[in-house]
Parts: sequence; C-alpha cells; structure tokens
Amino acid sequence: MPHVIFVSRPAAYRFVSEIRRRSRSLLWDIGVRRRKDGADVVIPEDVWEHEPFMESVAASHGGEVEDEAPTGPSDAAEGR
Repeated sequence: MPHVIFVSRPAAYRFVSEIRRRSRSLLWDIGVRRRKDGADVVIPEDVWEHEPFMESVAASHGGEVEDEAPTGPSDAAEGR
C-alpha cells in the first residue's frame, strides 16, 4: 500500500486537503499516522492508481512516496 512520508504534520494535512479537493471521490480510506518526526499518509492501492495526480501533489508538498513494507516477521529474521 503506498504511503507518503512528510517531515511536518501540517504539510501532510495540506496534502490530504489538496488531493481531496482534486479527487472525484471523498477518499474516506486515506489515513494519516502521526510520527515523532512528522506524519505518514497511507493511501489504498486502488485509490492511488485511480487518481494519477497524487504523486505530483505529494512531491509539491514535500512528501516522499514509498511502498509500505510488511510489518510481520520475515523468513530471514527467523533464520530460514
């Protein structure tokens, strides 16, 4: 699931406001996770693919787009 990392929470909320303004849907599934050093905006894959402008808006607001890594234990961590 794509997510956009921001170093400031206000920038993350400005990004969310802007994409909601531009989108053809209300984007209820977007979430903002607060971090100690900013915020992380989580965007469902289908929304990301449906709204092609998101990556450019993220960049214009200072966000860094990443794919979310799995949070469960990996095989390497278990010595397999």
